Amino acid sequence: MAKPHIVTLDLKFQDKAQVIASYLIRHDDAVILIESGPGSTLSSLEAGLATEGLSPRHITHVLLTHIHLDHAGAAGWLSRQGAQIFVHPVGAPHMLNPEKLIASATRIYGDRMQTLWGEFLPVAENQLTVPKDAEEIVIGNLRFLPINTPGHAEHHYSYLFEDLCFSGDIGGV
Repeated sequence: MAKPHIVTLDLKFQDKAQVIASYLIRHDDAVILIESGPGSTLSSLEAGLATEGLSPRHITHVLLTHIHLDHAGAAGWLSRQGAQIFVHPVGAPHMLNPEKLIASATRIYGDRMQTLWGEFLPVAENQLTVPKDAEEIVIGNLRFLPINTPGHAEHHYSYLFEDLCFSGDIGGV
């Protein structure tokens, strides 16, 4: 079995390089993203996918480390393209109904919300998977292990995959 190829997709947040990224893993029929990034970076995500010969409709799974807008803002949009979204149990209600999350962020960012984060759409319930801590996620013959890692946020998972750890904001970016 060939080792899956992992590509860092720079989402060029606010036209700046190396601020926010998604990680693309392709293997057999699976096209997986770790983090969706915010809705404001969808054009960069689409451009990054295009360089890999893909479009958003090819994304089969999105694993979110947590629900903050910079990591999960485009997840609802990606779910509408067909992706299955994985999220921590504490974050799941906010992905289904993001009103409270958006209201909280709006108190902080005010009229800059749209410019910074773009649209944050809810994830359809049938497109949301909520694994438990240490409950293995199996996608084809790939295995991801979500590990509860609160600190940055109570709804934070790190994902162990082969010899890698996708740590979100728990261990630095």
